[in-house]
Amino acid sequence: AAYLLLPAAEVIITPSQAQISASLPIIADPNATQIDVERGRVPAIAEFLEVEATVSIPPSGLVDVPSGRARGEVVFYNLVESAVEVPANTILSTVGVRSARFRTLVDATLAAGVGQTAKVPIEALDESLGVVGNVPAGAIVNIEGGLGRAISVRNLEPTRGGTVREQAVVTRADYDRLLVIGRAQLLQNALTEVSARLSGTQIVVPNGIRILNEGAEEVSYSALIGDQVDVLSLTIRARVQALIIDEQAARQAMLARLSREIPSGHRLLLETINYNRSPLQAADAQGRVTFLMYATASVVANVDSALLRQRLAGMSVSAALERMNRELLLDPLRPPQIALYPNLFGRLPLLPMRITITVRLPEGALQS
Repeated sequence: AAYLLLPAAEVIITPSQAQISASLPIIADPNATQIDVERGRVPAIAEFLEVEATVSIPPSGLVDVPSGRARGEVVFYNLVESAVEVPANTILSTVGVRSARFRTLVDATLAAGVGQTAKVPIEALDESLGVVGNVPAGAIVNIEGGLGRAISVRNLEPTRGGTVREQAVVTRADYDRLLVIGRAQLLQNALTEVSARLSGTQIVVPNGIRILNEGAEEVSYSALIGDQVDVLSLTIRARVQALIIDEQAARQAMLARLSREIPSGHRLLLETINYNRSPLQAADAQGRVTFLMYATASVVANVDSALLRQRLAGMSVSAALERMNRELLLDPLRPPQIALYPNLFGRLPLLPMRITITVRLPEGALQS
């Protein structure tokens, strides 16, 4: 009785292993509602969202605009016997269709007597900015207001300093170019927003994001065509569709296909499956996307531990080793091992329950 109860044994075996692989063309279809393993068809998800984008560019048009202010000096001549006061901001001008206008910068007094003079600095008015204010000597002859009856004026030297600068101006081409840029940014914003919501196995189809109401988007420009501005901005808002594929669905179809490659008498080690896929193609006119799934995995020979205990019970160690090598699909590089506790008779226990079967699997696989 003691012999039957006390002895124990541990049998360590390493089943034979093999690698299997398979590939499967997958069609992700927005009209599919469930996985079709036989046809390799999985659902694609169409997500709809409202997206806004704001973009800016410098306008491409250029115009010359007045910049620098012309300055100079005039001489007033007294035409009467009495003294004449000429206040600052007295307006002077040239004559002609496009006259230039100036103002005096200081107060002046012409002494009494015809022919008395006074020199006064002047500058062009805002309306005469730029090169318009650069006038030749003798061009400034008009005094606006009543002073012209008592005094006259001349500029003995040309006025100088009036310049122009190039100023950007909005063109129709800028509107068109900015709309193209705005739509591209809108799609990028949509991709960013959708990607933030995806699970670990979901992916956005390349070129699978499109503007549903293209040509009828809400658009707002910051300036009109012809406006002189340094920056033109556009805000665009539209309804966008994004096509999404859940790769987990494709993996389920791939697993079914891979399972057909399992050799007889073996089982698949799920932990060793490695999935890969080809790059996604752009969606076709029906929104379907085609790609190829690949999978590799390890399989091991099946071991019925309960049956093996019964078949080894009471056998000598050598006979048990010979039987396992003959009847089981084992790894030839890792022969079976038997440990007896205590090792007194060189035989395994008669009771199967006293035999422990340890099955060693590849690293990373779950032990059974």
